[in-house]
Amino acid sequence: MKRHFFALSMSLAMMISLLPVTATAKNETQENEAAAQAAKTPVEPATSGDCGATENDHVKWSFDSRTGVLTISGTGAMADYKILKEDGVMHTSAGWKDFDEDITAVVIDRGVTSIGSYAFFRCTNLESVSILEGVESIGDRAFWNDFALKGITIPASVKKIGNTTDNSREVFYQCYALENISVSNGNTAYKSVDGVLYTADGTTLIQYPQNKTDKAYKMIDEATKIDFLAFNYTQNL
Repeated sequence: MKRHFFALSMSLAMMISLLPVTATAKNETQENEAAAQAAKTPVEPATSGDCGATENDHVKWSFDSRTGVLTISGTGAMADYKILKEDGVMHTSAGWKDFDEDITAVVIDRGVTSIGSYAFFRCTNLESVSILEGVESIGDRAFWNDFALKGITIPASVKKIGNTTDNSREVFYQCYALENISVSNGNTAYKSVDGVLYTADGTTLIQYPQNKTDKAYKMIDEATKIDFLAFNYTQNL
């Protein structure tokens, strides 16, 4: 009887001693499974963030996936960007790079003073751009490869477009659908003549819209220079 009681006691003690180990092992298994599931779940890209040139430039971006509108707001200058190549695809290094094919409109709010280089590079479905007064410069290749962009208005406040040192302002390079470039009244640096972008004095033709429908074109009389890529990829001439 005593031996039977002793054996029963030992068995019970062993079962009790195994309980925490079993529970711990079960918890670890659950944690590992949860971690594996989390690793499989794709991380949603941010839809807003900072895009100021310095810590003193309080500029932010936000993207509305419902409307396709990317808004740049705040005060100060935008940062300059570069081209990234990931999985064989090139796009801007800006925070909104994950949405470059989803962006259909860009709004630059009042208070922003510059548009960064390569900011909207290869936003292939971008159709409209609204730049409010206050922007003073548009960086190199800011709208390069925006295949769907049909028109743009340069506000009166803009004093510099692209690289003005080598006559190669590629801001609208390979915008195949571009039909018209307008300049607001009061701009002292640039003007538009029949949708073609010139310097304000008319001496330099900066950009002929690639999809302008004219079959022939005569520059204005004042023009003596043509920017290096002004007529590249012209569709109808």
